Amino acid sequence: MRHATLMGIMAKQPKGVDDGGMSARVRDIISVLCAGIAILFAIWSYVVWSSAVIRAAEVVEQSHAEHYSPDPQDTRDIRETYTPEMLATWERPEGPPRVGVQAGHWRVEEVPEELANLKRNGAGGVWLNFNERDVVLPIAREVVMLLEAEGIEVEVLPVTIPPGYVADAFVSLHADVNSSEQVGGFKVAPPRYDVSGRGDILAGALYQAYEAATGLPRDPAITWHMTGYYAFNWRRFEHAIHPMTPASIIELGYLSNARDRQMLLEEVDRIAGGVARGIQDFLELLE
Repeated sequence: MRHATLMGIMAKQPKGVDDGGMSARVRDIISVLCAGIAILFAIWSYVVWSSAVIRAAEVVEQSHAEHYSPDPQDTRDIRETYTPEMLATWERPEGPPRVGVQAGHWRVEEVPEELANLKRNGAGGVWLNFNERDVVLPIAREVVMLLEAEGIEVEVLPVTIPPGYVADAFVSLHADVNSSEQVGGFKVAPPRYDVSGRGDILAGALYQAYEAATGLPRDPAITWHMTGYYAFNWRRFEHAIHPMTPASIIELGYLSNARDRQMLLEEVDRIAGGVARGIQDFLELLE
Protein backbone atom coordinates (compact mmCIF):
# COMPACT_ATOMS: atom_id res chain seq x y z
CA MET A 1 0.00 0.00 0.00
CA ARG A 2 2.77 2.37 0.93
CA HIS A 3 4.55 1.55 -2.31
CA ALA A 4 1.44 2.25 -4.34
CA THR A 5 1.00 5.64 -2.66
CA LEU A 6 4.58 6.61 -3.50
CA MET A 7 4.11 5.60 -7.12
CA GLY A 8 0.98 7.73 -7.23
CA ILE A 9 2.81 10.81 -5.98
CA MET A 10 5.59 10.34 -8.55
CA ALA A 11 2.98 9.95 -11.26
CA LYS A 12 1.52 13.34 -10.32
CA GLN A 13 4.94 15.12 -10.52
CA PRO A 14 4.70 18.25 -12.79
CA LYS A 15 5.96 17.98 -16.33
CA GLY A 16 9.42 19.44 -16.91
CA VAL A 17 10.67 18.60 -13.41
CA ASP A 18 13.42 16.00 -13.29
CA ASP A 19 14.11 13.55 -10.53
CA GLY A 20 16.38 16.06 -8.82
CA GLY A 21 13.63 18.65 -8.55
CA MET A 22 15.05 21.06 -11.18
CA SER A 23 13.01 22.02 -14.20
CA ALA A 24 14.48 22.12 -17.71
CA ARG A 25 13.64 25.83 -17.84
CA VAL A 26 15.75 26.53 -14.76
CA ARG A 27 18.62 24.57 -16.23
CA ASP A 28 18.37 26.63 -19.41
CA ILE A 29 18.42 29.86 -17.44
CA ILE A 30 21.48 28.75 -15.49
CA SER A 31 23.24 27.74 -18.72
CA VAL A 32 22.56 31.18 -20.23
CA LEU A 33 23.83 32.91 -17.09
CA CYS A 34 27.00 30.82 -17.09
CA ALA A 35 27.59 31.65 -20.75
CA GLY A 36 27.07 35.33 -20.02
CA ILE A 37 29.51 35.25 -17.15
CA ALA A 38 32.07 33.52 -19.37
CA ILE A 39 31.67 36.22 -22.03
CA LEU A 40 32.00 39.00 -19.46
CA PHE A 41 35.14 37.37 -18.08
CA ALA A 42 36.61 37.12 -21.58
CA ILE A 43 35.88 40.80 -22.22
CA TRP A 44 37.41 41.75 -18.87
CA SER A 45 40.52 39.67 -19.63
CA TYR A 46 40.88 41.38 -23.01
CA VAL A 47 40.57 44.83 -21.44
CA VAL A 48 43.22 43.96 -18.84
CA TRP A 49 45.52 42.54 -21.54
CA SER A 50 45.01 45.59 -23.77
CA SER A 51 45.79 47.91 -20.88
CA ALA A 52 48.98 45.99 -20.19
CA VAL A 53 50.02 46.22 -23.83
CA ILE A 54 49.32 49.94 -23.94
CA ARG A 55 51.29 50.43 -20.74
CA ALA A 56 54.14 48.41 -22.18
CA ALA A 57 54.10 50.58 -25.28
CA GLU A 58 54.23 53.67 -23.09
CA VAL A 59 57.21 52.26 -21.22
CA VAL A 60 58.98 51.48 -24.47
CA GLU A 61 58.11 54.93 -25.79
CA GLN A 62 59.64 56.51 -22.70
CA SER A 63 62.66 54.27 -23.09
CA HIS A 64 62.98 55.38 -26.69
CA ALA A 65 62.65 58.98 -25.65
CA GLU A 66 65.73 58.58 -23.49
CA HIS A 67 67.37 56.27 -26.00
CA TYR A 68 67.19 58.58 -28.96
CA SER A 69 66.99 62.10 -27.53
CA PRO A 70 70.11 63.21 -25.65
CA ASP A 71 68.48 66.12 -23.86
CA PRO A 72 64.87 67.26 -24.36
CA GLN A 73 65.74 70.57 -22.69
CA ASP A 74 68.45 71.32 -25.24
CA THR A 75 66.91 73.83 -27.64
CA ARG A 76 70.04 74.85 -29.48
CA ASP A 77 69.67 75.42 -33.18
CA ILE A 78 72.79 75.17 -35.30
CA ARG A 79 71.04 75.41 -38.66
CA GLU A 80 73.20 78.40 -39.48
CA THR A 81 76.00 75.84 -40.01
CA TYR A 82 74.14 74.73 -43.14
CA THR A 83 72.60 77.63 -45.00
CA PRO A 84 70.05 77.04 -47.77
CA GLU A 85 72.58 78.37 -50.24
CA MET A 86 75.21 75.87 -49.10
CA LEU A 87 72.82 72.94 -49.32
CA ALA A 88 71.49 74.02 -52.73
CA THR A 89 75.00 73.96 -54.21
CA TRP A 90 76.34 71.00 -52.23
CA GLU A 91 78.08 68.28 -54.24
CA ARG A 92 79.03 64.81 -53.17
CA PRO A 93 82.78 64.40 -52.58
CA GLU A 94 84.52 62.36 -55.25
CA GLY A 95 85.43 58.78 -54.47
CA PRO A 96 83.94 55.30 -54.14
CA PRO A 97 80.63 54.70 -52.39
CA ARG A 98 80.92 55.37 -48.68
CA VAL A 99 78.72 53.94 -45.93
CA GLY A 100 78.59 54.46 -42.18
CA VAL A 101 77.16 51.64 -40.04
CA GLN A 102 76.53 52.70 -36.46
CA ALA A 103 76.51 50.09 -33.70
CA GLY A 104 73.97 51.33 -31.17
CA HIS A 105 75.39 52.18 -27.70
CA TRP A 106 78.93 51.23 -28.65
CA ARG A 107 81.47 53.39 -26.76
CA VAL A 108 78.74 55.51 -25.19
CA GLU A 109 81.12 56.40 -22.37
CA GLU A 110 83.12 58.52 -24.85
CA VAL A 111 80.34 60.89 -25.92
CA PRO A 112 80.95 64.65 -25.88
CA GLU A 113 79.18 67.00 -23.50
CA GLU A 114 76.28 67.71 -25.86
CA LEU A 115 75.39 64.01 -25.84
CA ALA A 116 76.17 63.36 -22.17
CA ASN A 117 72.55 62.43 -21.46
CA LEU A 118 73.03 59.27 -23.53
CA LYS A 119 75.40 57.84 -20.93
CA ARG A 120 72.52 56.90 -18.66
CA ASN A 121 71.34 54.40 -21.28
CA GLY A 122 74.54 52.40 -20.82
CA ALA A 123 74.57 49.30 -23.01
CA GLY A 124 71.01 49.96 -24.18
CA GLY A 125 68.14 47.53 -23.88
CA VAL A 126 68.66 44.56 -21.57
CA TRP A 127 66.87 41.22 -21.41
CA LEU A 128 68.02 38.38 -19.17
CA ASN A 129 71.83 38.47 -19.51
CA PHE A 130 71.84 40.02 -22.98
CA ASN A 131 72.31 43.70 -23.77
CA GLU A 132 71.73 45.63 -26.96
CA ARG A 133 75.30 46.87 -27.45
CA ASP A 134 76.93 43.44 -27.27
CA VAL A 135 74.32 41.91 -29.56
CA VAL A 136 74.42 44.64 -32.20
CA LEU A 137 78.19 45.22 -32.46
CA PRO A 138 79.06 41.82 -34.04
CA ILE A 139 76.24 42.34 -36.53
CA ALA A 140 77.57 45.78 -37.47
CA ARG A 141 81.04 44.36 -38.01
CA GLU A 142 79.65 41.58 -40.18
CA VAL A 143 77.75 44.14 -42.28
CA VAL A 144 81.03 46.03 -42.78
CA MET A 145 82.82 42.87 -43.94
CA LEU A 146 80.08 42.06 -46.44
CA LEU A 147 80.07 45.56 -47.91
CA GLU A 148 83.87 45.77 -48.05
CA ALA A 149 83.85 42.55 -50.08
CA GLU A 150 81.74 44.44 -52.65
CA GLY A 151 84.28 47.26 -52.89
CA ILE A 152 82.31 49.69 -50.79
CA GLU A 153 84.12 52.00 -48.40
CA VAL A 154 82.47 51.39 -45.04
CA GLU A 155 83.16 51.81 -41.34
CA VAL A 156 81.62 50.94 -37.99
CA LEU A 157 80.68 54.07 -36.10
CA PRO A 158 80.21 54.41 -32.33
CA VAL A 159 77.59 56.51 -30.55
CA THR A 160 79.58 59.68 -31.29
CA ILE A 161 79.16 60.57 -34.95
CA PRO A 162 81.91 62.73 -36.52
CA PRO A 163 80.55 66.29 -36.97
CA GLY A 164 78.79 66.73 -40.30
CA TYR A 165 79.32 63.09 -41.25
CA VAL A 166 79.13 62.68 -45.02
CA ALA A 167 78.32 59.33 -46.64
CA ASP A 168 76.18 57.81 -49.35
CA ALA A 169 74.27 56.00 -46.61
CA PHE A 170 74.21 56.05 -42.82
CA VAL A 171 72.47 53.17 -41.05
CA SER A 172 72.15 52.91 -37.28
CA LEU A 173 71.66 49.39 -35.91
CA HIS A 174 69.70 48.74 -32.72
CA ALA A 175 67.74 45.98 -30.97
CA ASP A 176 64.43 46.46 -29.16
CA VAL A 177 63.11 45.29 -25.80
CA ASN A 178 59.50 45.09 -24.67
CA SER A 179 57.90 44.03 -21.39
CA SER A 180 55.71 41.65 -23.41
CA GLU A 181 57.60 38.68 -24.81
CA GLN A 182 54.94 38.36 -27.52
CA VAL A 183 55.95 41.59 -29.23
CA GLY A 184 58.46 40.99 -32.02
CA GLY A 185 59.63 41.98 -35.46
CA PHE A 186 61.76 44.74 -36.94
CA LYS A 187 61.23 48.32 -38.04
CA VAL A 188 63.06 50.96 -40.05
CA ALA A 189 62.72 54.74 -39.91
CA PRO A 190 64.30 57.54 -41.94
CA PRO A 191 64.85 61.04 -40.49
CA ARG A 192 61.78 63.15 -39.93
CA TYR A 193 63.51 66.07 -41.62
CA ASP A 194 65.26 64.59 -44.62
CA VAL A 195 67.02 67.22 -46.70
CA SER A 196 68.71 64.57 -48.82
CA GLY A 197 65.34 63.38 -50.14
CA ARG A 198 66.64 59.79 -50.07
CA GLY A 199 65.96 58.61 -46.54
CA ASP A 200 62.65 57.02 -47.50
CA ILE A 201 64.32 55.21 -50.38
CA LEU A 202 67.02 53.83 -48.08
CA ALA A 203 64.43 52.76 -45.51
CA GLY A 204 62.38 51.06 -48.22
CA ALA A 205 65.41 49.13 -49.50
CA LEU A 206 66.27 48.01 -45.98
CA TYR A 207 62.69 46.94 -45.28
CA GLN A 208 62.48 44.83 -48.40
CA ALA A 209 65.91 43.17 -48.14
CA TYR A 210 65.81 42.54 -44.39
CA GLU A 211 62.34 41.08 -44.49
CA ALA A 212 63.34 38.75 -47.32
CA ALA A 213 66.53 37.64 -45.56
CA THR A 214 65.14 37.08 -42.07
CA GLY A 215 61.44 36.39 -42.49
CA LEU A 216 60.74 38.58 -39.47
CA PRO A 217 57.48 40.54 -39.48
CA ARG A 218 57.38 44.32 -39.71
CA ASP A 219 56.74 46.09 -36.43
CA PRO A 220 54.54 49.12 -37.18
CA ALA A 221 55.40 50.92 -33.93
CA ILE A 222 57.62 53.65 -35.41
CA THR A 223 58.13 56.30 -32.75
CA TRP A 224 58.59 60.04 -33.02
CA HIS A 225 61.90 59.60 -31.26
CA MET A 226 63.16 57.20 -33.92
CA THR A 227 62.56 59.64 -36.74
CA GLY A 228 64.14 62.33 -34.55
CA TYR A 229 67.17 60.19 -33.67
CA TYR A 230 69.98 62.41 -32.39
CA ALA A 231 72.46 61.32 -35.09
CA PHE A 232 69.97 62.60 -37.70
CA ASN A 233 69.43 65.87 -35.88
CA TRP A 234 72.01 68.13 -37.48
CA ARG A 235 69.80 71.08 -36.61
CA ARG A 236 70.57 70.67 -32.90
CA PHE A 237 73.76 68.66 -32.56
CA GLU A 238 77.25 69.10 -33.88
CA HIS A 239 77.93 65.37 -33.74
CA ALA A 240 75.37 64.36 -36.34
CA ILE A 241 75.24 63.46 -40.00
CA HIS A 242 75.44 66.05 -42.76
CA PRO A 243 71.97 67.09 -43.98
CA MET A 244 72.66 65.55 -47.38
CA THR A 245 73.56 62.12 -45.99
CA PRO A 246 70.72 59.63 -46.57
CA ALA A 247 70.02 57.84 -43.30
CA SER A 248 67.85 55.30 -41.52
CA ILE A 249 67.68 53.61 -38.15
CA ILE A 250 66.75 49.94 -37.96
CA GLU A 251 65.57 47.98 -34.93
CA LEU A 252 66.77 44.52 -35.92
CA GLY A 253 64.42 42.62 -33.62
CA TYR A 254 63.39 42.21 -29.98
CA LEU A 255 65.76 40.75 -27.42
CA SER A 256 62.67 40.06 -25.34
CA ASN A 257 61.10 37.86 -28.04
CA ALA A 258 62.40 34.28 -28.16
CA ARG A 259 62.24 33.99 -31.96
CA ASP A 260 63.94 37.34 -32.59
CA ARG A 261 66.55 36.75 -29.89
CA GLN A 262 67.51 33.37 -31.28
CA MET A 263 68.11 34.91 -34.70
CA LEU A 264 70.00 37.93 -33.36
CA LEU A 265 72.33 35.71 -31.35
CA GLU A 266 72.74 32.65 -33.54
CA GLU A 267 72.17 33.86 -37.10
CA VAL A 268 74.38 36.94 -37.28
CA ASP A 269 75.26 36.23 -40.91
CA ARG A 270 71.60 36.15 -41.86
CA ILE A 271 70.80 39.37 -39.99
CA ALA A 272 73.87 41.17 -41.35
CA GLY A 273 73.21 39.85 -44.84
CA GLY A 274 69.77 41.43 -44.87
CA VAL A 275 71.14 44.82 -43.78
CA ALA A 276 74.05 44.70 -46.23
CA ARG A 277 71.76 43.69 -49.10
CA GLY A 278 69.44 46.58 -48.34
CA ILE A 279 72.31 49.06 -48.37
CA GLN A 280 73.66 47.62 -51.63
CA ASP A 281 70.24 47.80 -53.26
CA PHE A 282 69.97 51.43 -52.22
CA LEU A 283 73.39 52.32 -53.60
CA GLU A 284 72.54 50.63 -56.89
CA LEU A 285 69.45 52.82 -57.16
CA LEU A 286 71.71 55.87 -57.00
CA GLU A 287 73.84 54.77 -59.94
